[in-house]
Amino acid sequence: MKRYAQTIDLKDDAGVIDRYVAHHRAVWPEVERGLRAIGIERMTIWRFGRRLFMLMETADAFDPARDFARYTESDPRIREWQSLMESLQ
Repeated sequence: MKRYAQTIDLKDDAGVIDRYVAHHRAVWPEVERGLRAIGIERMTIWRFGRRLFMLMETADAFDPARDFARYTESDPRIREWQSLMESLQ
């Protein structure tokens, strides 16, 4: 198993933060399936104000450079989710 950590800052806007929280209360099934398909076994995200801290546990064969590209290309709904998340940063 490998572990990866990342921090991301949301825009400094209460509405943006509320949208982020609302979307993550009900993560789309395509997103969850896509993450598992590329080898992400567990993902946990903590929020401190507008800062996010993400911890991923992955299969040993997981390669972020290769596998995140496969993830985003695998389903139009995943691209939609990713685009939405990027708009909040």
